[in-house]
Amino acid sequence: MSETSLQEKPDVKSYINDRDFNAESEYEYGSRAGFWRLFRLFEKYGMKLTLCAVAEALEAQQEAVTRRVTRPRFSAAQESFIQQATQSLKALSGHAPHGWFYCGSSLNSRTLVPTVYADMGEELIWASDTYASDVPYWVDLPLDRDSAAPKGCFMVPYSDE
Repeated sequence: MSETSLQEKPDVKSYINDRDFNAESEYEYGSRAGFWRLFRLFEKYGMKLTLCAVAEALEAQQEAVTRRVTRPRFSAAQESFIQQATQSLKALSGHAPHGWFYCGSSLNSRTLVPTVYADMGEELIWASDTYASDVPYWVDLPLDRDSAAPKGCFMVPYSDE
């Protein structure tokens, strides 16, 4: 369950046994960017890192502990849907979309869409399913975590207001 009582919209109801990605995106800086920037500095200068963290938070962000990137198991239907939508839009417009708004994203969306794009040889430049800032920002993609030159993704925050 996501913590929704601390977000800027206190009247939002919590989901039982489910996550609220909008609430989570308001607090994602640490796991999205802050930790990884510090991690890279420690790694660059050969410094050891002691992590003081909440176990439940690490369960949700296991990469911070394992530092391994593996391709998640997605259903063929999810991959097929993204491929079909991308191919359809490419046939209509002459090119694949360079951006994506997930709208009702799943636990896998932020990894699945860039992975499918990479598998198709297409370039995903931006995504817009975040409320985490008032200005656009770059994120590392899970499939780029061990890359010496990660491409990342440009996040263009969406606003309800």
